[in-house]
Amino acid sequence: MKNLIPIISLLMHFSCLCGGLAGQDGDHRPTGQNPAPFASQDLFVGGENQVHTYRIPALITTRRGAVIALCDARVDKGNDAPNNIDLVMRTSYDSGRTWSKAKVIADFPGDECAGDASMVVDEQTGTIWLAYDYAVPDPQGYFGRILRIHLIKSEDEGNNWSPPVDMSYLTKGMDFWLQNGPGRGLFANGTIIFPMYACSKGKGTQARLVYSRDHGKTWLLSNGVGDSDVEPQIVVLSKGRIMANTRRPGGYRQVAITADLGNTWLEAYTDSTLIDPGCQASIINYHFGDKSLLVFSNAADREKRQNMVVRTSRDEGKSWPQQISIYAGRVAYSCLTQLPNGNLGLLYEADHYKRIVFVEIPHEAL
Repeated sequence: MKNLIPIISLLMHFSCLCGGLAGQDGDHRPTGQNPAPFASQDLFVGGENQVHTYRIPALITTRRGAVIALCDARVDKGNDAPNNIDLVMRTSYDSGRTWSKAKVIADFPGDECAGDASMVVDEQTGTIWLAYDYAVPDPQGYFGRILRIHLIKSEDEGNNWSPPVDMSYLTKGMDFWLQNGPGRGLFANGTIIFPMYACSKGKGTQARLVYSRDHGKTWLLSNGVGDSDVEPQIVVLSKGRIMANTRRPGGYRQVAITADLGNTWLEAYTDSTLIDPGCQASIINYHFGDKSLLVFSNAADREKRQNMVVRTSRDEGKSWPQQISIYAGRVAYSCLTQLPNGNLGLLYEADHYKRIVFVEIPHEAL
């Protein structure tokens, strides 16, 4: 908290420069909440475009400098699957100042669902890879559904997407199924990596990695870590190690590290700084100038989904000395990206899932 006061002074100045942008779509904050002094926009608002609820944000910056914001469009009601859920996206070509209209990129009939998406950019080819949960209603299924992982790709900055590939072959003959870790994956050391988690009835959940070393031609599944771990997000550490930061019960985030793409894992541990109410979070690598950081966002409360904050670490997650308050009200899922201009982009759910908000945080604040 000791860094918060000078940061606020700097950002109040930035807000004055960008205040016109923040007001373009109106201010939907509840009375009594003090907004952080950042440029912000509501990108997806429930009730617009004949969609009941927008949920589960994903955010990525492409190799050519486009920013893609993606989420669930829960058409008829706000429930999880089984439900009529499509995937919709908006694109910005100016670091999040203006955005295209929303367009649907995955749509299935009835209560078949495409949701909980994550994206990865192959930095060598420019291809955007997108994984999502595909679910169909089934009274005999877990929570009344049968769920599989679908994988699609775009080779033209998200303008067009390939037909889906069913990834259930990865778990053929096993006693669990995979669910996607919503938000984003990672491209590291020439490898495309998606964070996912394995589920089995009565046997708990484990974080796993799905990865490709050949630009998506073939895919492999890692071993698991944890016992109640869901919705992992990942970053790369020194010496090519991968850190998984996961949601689990108990009021804190769980962390696990692997040096071999999840073939083996060091023992998972609880990060006592990263309080969490049992909700998805986001973590990314951030590099700008002489800064090399891990940046983390979540609802920073042990019991309720409220109080969106951004934290930074300069020692690979051993400590998180900086905390930036974003929004004190009701919040939930979030996703981070480094924008083409070097600033930080944050996409998060606000006000009981009524809207998904984009916030730009200047690099000087980090």
